[in-house]
Amino acid sequence: VVVKMMGLRWAHVAIKEYQQGTAFGKHPNVVEYEEVMIHADDDQSVQKMLKMGYETGKLKSRVKRSKFPDRYLCLTQEFMNQGTVQDWLDGEILSKGAVVMVMQRVASALANMHANGVTHNDIKPENVMLHQEDEGSEMIVKLGDLGCSTKSDDTSADFWQYGMTAFCMILGE
Repeated sequence: VVVKMMGLRWAHVAIKEYQQGTAFGKHPNVVEYEEVMIHADDDQSVQKMLKMGYETGKLKSRVKRSKFPDRYLCLTQEFMNQGTVQDWLDGEILSKGAVVMVMQRVASALANMHANGVTHNDIKPENVMLHQEDEGSEMIVKLGDLGCSTKSDDTSADFWQYGMTAFCMILGE
């Protein structure tokens, strides 16, 4: 598993993501959520790890952080060991053949979500995650980050975001 941590000010998003991730059942192309918990960082162990990650360059952020929460909401979800489609685009390793396979898997995930009255609302290369058991095995593609998803029959945002994601992958940007 991987632990996705959010400060308490984002608790409403974390709870919503967990609820949506477990509400419509499992699907082979949607990241599975396992549990949600709160962590009190009273000994500042998480803060120390985060600071070290930023100092060594293993963690990157658009904003340089000087403060960290002392409480975190933690979501455990399945670990996707090959990163995201955005990682592959940045590394220029996403082949044209893989684009078709990725888009088919994302379409399958969306079809299932839409059939259950849920829209994703945040489809982008960073939210398409990849996993491979070992070299030569099939690449598993899963749609993740359900923090913006809602119960809705209006799927228009998902369709144009899906199209823009395909466009970005085809262009390699």
